Amino acid sequence: WVAIKHEITYRKPAFLDDDVIAEVLLEKVHGARAFYSTVIRRGEEVLAEVQSSWCCIDADTLRPTRLAKDIVARFLG
Repeated sequence: WVAIKHEITYRKPAFLDDDVIAEVLLEKVHGARAFYSTVIRRGEEVLAEVQSSWCCIDADTLRPTRLAKDIVARFLG
C-alpha cells in the first residue's frame, strides 16, 4: 500500500500520556484505490478527523493492482 493523500482536520491537541483511540472506516474501493475515514478521540472529545486515500501496489511489478472482489466484500459487504 502507498499513501496517496491525507487530509487532516485538527480539532484539539493531544499530549504524550493521553489515551487516544483511532476509529478507521473503509468508505469505498475504486479499482486499486481505497478511501478511508478516521476519527481520533480522547474519550468523547474528537481530536482529529482524517480523510485518506491509498493505492494497492503489486509487490512484484510495483504497479497499481485492483483489489480482489472477495476481499473488498469482506470489508464493505
